[in-house]
Amino acid sequence: MQRHDAPVESLAPGTRAALNITGADGAERGMLLARPNASATTTRFLTTLRPVRSLTDELTPRGAYHLHVGSGSWPVRIRLVDGSTCLIACSVPIPVQVGSRFILRETGRRAVVGGGRVLDPHPPRTGAELRRAGETMRAVVDAGADHIADALLKLRGTAQLADLDRDSGGGSPSSPFTTGTSAMTPATAADLVEAITSQAARFHQENRLRPGIPKAEVASSLGVDPEAVSLVVAGASGLVDDGATIREPSFEPGLSPAEERAWDQAQSLLNEGLAVPRASQLGVDTELLHALVRDGRLVRVTSDLVYLPAQIDAIRNALTGLPEEFTVADFRDLLGVTRRQAVPLLEWLDKQAITRRRGDLRTVLPMPDDDHPTTG
Repeated sequence: MQRHDAPVESLAPGTRAALNITGADGAERGMLLARPNASATTTRFLTTLRPVRSLTDELTPRGAYHLHVGSGSWPVRIRLVDGSTCLIACSVPIPVQVGSRFILRETGRRAVVGGGRVLDPHPPRTGAELRRAGETMRAVVDAGADHIADALLKLRGTAQLADLDRDSGGGSPSSPFTTGTSAMTPATAADLVEAITSQAARFHQENRLRPGIPKAEVASSLGVDPEAVSLVVAGASGLVDDGATIREPSFEPGLSPAEERAWDQAQSLLNEGLAVPRASQLGVDTELLHALVRDGRLVRVTSDLVYLPAQIDAIRNALTGLPEEFTVADFRDLLGVTRRQAVPLLEWLDKQAITRRRGDLRTVLPMPDDDHPTTG
């Protein structure tokens, strides 16, 4: 890198310089050289627009225009939002940020007809919102990057920090509702809390056995980061964050009388012996089965094989009656179960580091001194 024939270690934006670049095939006049992710490109942006003093006719969208930013030039279309605010659209993405200066040339007149500065690189869609964006950004265009980031966030409600950084020229918002990747305004946070509260109430009514609505489900349905959900729920008195789920403070999952009767019947069937029926034959639906496993009332071995915690304890205690190395048949005969129960039980015991398999044989692993029978 050189500036006026003298080698330099760094260059500021807008500096005239000579650069020796390799591997940049396709580089063209007007392209931006910057650190990675330093600037975003856009095909549509909101600007101020001031006609040149010599212009006798008003600017209209019907003209053919070229936009000049830095050393680049691109054909564009314009739309006048009000007397001094303009929406510019380009057919190719170009790098601009709030405050970027430009001039506008009309190709028919072969003359510069106006100029201005970028107000919002990624503006809203409707006319009323565009006018509001113009008023908001015009007041901060020279106020500094952090103030610009705050103004952009105010307009957008929620935004990625990386987008605010690029669009503002390095600014960070001051909102207290900021995660590691995104930010939102207090008003947006309040709306988000209201939406989550409504979702949680509805979820509790439809899923009485579940501890709460999954946080990932909330984030996906509302189009926000799970981190943002955690942040706003932490400050909401009407919601409780249990880690993976969100619930109302007063909600406690519980079985209905009919579900209690179904659970009593299932326990009776399981207590008939270790050769238990399939889970699908216990007379409990899938939702109730999941709830019983979550509560520790059942231990899931496979999707269709469950045991009571006391039965699991009995199975672990029975392992002392096996030879030092034993087969599936030894295990099956000791417990009085079928191969349908024996094989998945042994595979589950392997995963729990209670037994270890070597080929067709298994051994019982020593139990740590502080270990105790599994009950959940």
